[in-house]
Amino acid sequence: MEVVNQTKLTRLKIVKSYLGKCINNGWLKVNFWHSINVKVDKKVKKGAKPNDIAILISMIDKNTFIGIRDVTAILTMYKTGIRINTLGQLKKSILTLKIKYLF
Repeated sequence: MEVVNQTKLTRLKIVKSYLGKCINNGWLKVNFWHSINVKVDKKVKKGAKPNDIAILISMIDKNTFIGIRDVTAILTMYKTGIRINTLGQLKKSILTLKIKYLF
């Protein structure tokens, strides 16, 4: 039977939930399904190309503090692969600009 990946995961969740109720009621003694997982294919997102980044940066006003901040954030994320949340948590004390390294 051909079903989409989300349907497979939903059905497994329902079966595991039912079996959990059976354990709670004492009808089953062993939690045998705990380690069962369904692997489904996930779509891999395409990465940004250098041209895409250049177009994005060209649209930002670099004459303002906000513009410089945004360009710096975009380039840092693109060059290092750092996530936006982690980038927001960086502190000046962990930056070593002379050797271009994050501690």
